[in-house]
Amino acid sequence: MTTFRYPSLCGASAPSSSPRPLMRDIRRSFRPSVGLAVLLLAVAGCGKDAVPQEALDATIVQVGESKLTGKQLETWLLKSPRMPDASASALIVGSWIDAALLNEARKAGATLDDSATTDAAIGPDAARGMILEYWAARGAARPPVTDAQADSLAQRDQVRVLQHFFLGNPAQRDSAAFAAVVDRTRSILQRAKAGEDFSKLVREASEDTATIRTDGYLPAISREELPAPIRGVAWGLEPGGVSTIIPSGLGLHIVRRATANESRAGLKAWLAPRFSRRADSIHVDSVTRAANLQIAPDAVVRLRAMAHEPIAASPGAPFATWDGGGALTAEQTRSWIVMLQSAERAALAGASDSAVRSMVRELSQRELILALAGASHEVAPKARELLGPQYRAALAEVTGEFAKRTVGVANANVAATIVDSLVLSQSRYRPLPGALAGVLRSMYPVTVDTAAIATVTKATQNIWAELHANDTIPPAGAVPPTGSVPRP
Repeated sequence: MTTFRYPSLCGASAPSSSPRPLMRDIRRSFRPSVGLAVLLLAVAGCGKDAVPQEALDATIVQVGESKLTGKQLETWLLKSPRMPDASASALIVGSWIDAALLNEARKAGATLDDSATTDAAIGPDAARGMILEYWAARGAARPPVTDAQADSLAQRDQVRVLQHFFLGNPAQRDSAAFAAVVDRTRSILQRAKAGEDFSKLVREASEDTATIRTDGYLPAISREELPAPIRGVAWGLEPGGVSTIIPSGLGLHIVRRATANESRAGLKAWLAPRFSRRADSIHVDSVTRAANLQIAPDAVVRLRAMAHEPIAASPGAPFATWDGGGALTAEQTRSWIVMLQSAERAALAGASDSAVRSMVRELSQRELILALAGASHEVAPKARELLGPQYRAALAEVTGEFAKRTVGVANANVAATIVDSLVLSQSRYRPLPGALAGVLRSMYPVTVDTAAIATVTKATQNIWAELHANDTIPPAGAVPPTGSVPRP
């Protein structure tokens, strides 16, 4: 499915010192190529058939003349490097449905980059962009972090600014070459201990390309965020103090603790997004109370059902309502849910009532903020200009790979061929761009037997455990607990 990742409803989701212009934050939505093959590596053999025969024979998904059987799902699940679970099944089934629907569109001669389809595909992300602009405007109007606030954080000493010097291990792992690196690092350390300017030493010899431009200064970091070996050294330094040589798998490190004056800018940058999130969270809560938000009694059940393929908008009353005639409709809910990855939707389907109810509340708050921003789900010209070309480029890449992989393949076998190529690492997983997955599910009928999918997934775990019983390396494999759900 898609690679969209939503920030919290509160603004300042990225700890950046300068806001990104307009809706550039959402350009990552159209990044292609994430590795499905990482999830679906091949293993050999098969244990006893523990899956009920009726589940194996069942058509668990059908799109047009294309049918996915329980047996085929079992075959793919057994090739997973981790114990099969709902997330793995959701990814496989979702990928198969995407391919089958894309094939239906191709057979019908549908144009997927016309203006109407493009607007439908980029609509949810265009709305998200307007919400981000709303928070960016509030952040720009907020008073900057003061010196006193930065100094107060420094006094609590849970966040520090460090300078970093690094020399990497020789690629050839030659002992003589490594000894030379050690000697160079010791020389730098001696010069630093003697009082030579640490920034000058970084510019002169450090191989940490990410920090040379900042003279080795790292972003402010909390004590808990540092790896234990570095934490023990860094929190033992006085202001201006230089550490001993710290070895790692990558090379040799020297860190210096910045002085109070040197730390102030970094501490301000660390505080700014946290102040913004707190202020924005208070704002959201205030708006929600003022609107008298009411969640429908059946919202949890309906949203959990919607998280299953084919992500259909359940009929009925709004999921939530608020004063002034506002409502979170089923279609609006679906437009947000379809943007989640398959594995995340699987987590939502199995989440606790409180987690699902929290999701409904957050989606309702998103609609409230969208209204405060003076925007709607209609795609504005600015969003169309920004996102339209990205959508079309991503669509061309997906359809090009699709056509390449399915030359001469019978229509009924196209979807299985695509998933097979992913399983065998013959191609890379390219999710349908934007909300196109939801658009296609609205254009063509999809039938899904969720009970059979659950049966195959659960029973396949026993076979998978037999296959990996003698593995020398413990598999990644316990089924993750349900009851939690990613924030939208």
